[in-house]
Amino acid sequence: AGLWMVSAAAGASSVAAEPTPETAEVDTDTLFIDTDSVEAVADSFMHDAKEALTSKEVTAYRAFAMIKDPAVTILPAKNRMATAYDALLGYNNLTLPTNEGRLAEVSKPHSRSYLRVTLTTSSEVTYKVLPRGGKDIVGIAYTVGDSATVRDSELRFYDERFRPIALKRVMTPLRIEDFFDFRGVEKGMRGELMALLPFMAVEYSFSPDNEELRARLTAVEALSREDQQRLAPYLRSPLLLVWDGGKYRRMDK
Repeated sequence: AGLWMVSAAAGASSVAAEPTPETAEVDTDTLFIDTDSVEAVADSFMHDAKEALTSKEVTAYRAFAMIKDPAVTILPAKNRMATAYDALLGYNNLTLPTNEGRLAEVSKPHSRSYLRVTLTTSSEVTYKVLPRGGKDIVGIAYTVGDSATVRDSELRFYDERFRPIALKRVMTPLRIEDFFDFRGVEKGMRGELMALLPFMAVEYSFSPDNEELRARLTAVEALSREDQQRLAPYLRSPLLLVWDGGKYRRMDK
């Protein structure tokens, strides 16, 4: 019958002539939304979504729907579930409401192993499935920053049951020194150059095509042009980290 239904007028004493397309009018007094049908369709959709996303297979879609990561606290669980299901079905141009009344957007491309969601104009979160000893795990990169501030990421990892994994079990945390090659530079000069960076900010980017992870030292972008030029000969950024089946390792080591 459909979600929109028109009821027939009752008690007519005579049969009126059948209206032509030109004279036909919608009886707005008897047009109504069948709310029970709407709710039934919504409940059926959410049931299908839950069934598809509660399997034991570790996918980026399921991780987005199920992991209560701090990065997605602005996205209601039901919205994440529905959007993850749509993405699983292959739909694109997906958006979902946030708790702040704005729209988050699923970026393209996305797949069972990779999903990136723009949360706000200055934040995004990426999910990456990584094979590890026969049991896939999930890496999450939460990045903030815009044209006025440098981009900075937090990395978190979860096991096949979506329990947190300590970062040091998955990779050796990067230090600011790792982004520079000071071989042959006198110790005093090295200290002087490092003092130009008052803080560490790194943007991490998972690849949508493989397990590679890139780390870009964005803190240098907050420096003056003169200081950036002083550091440029020694800077090696971005760093490429490769997945060896158990941990991320720097390609240059």
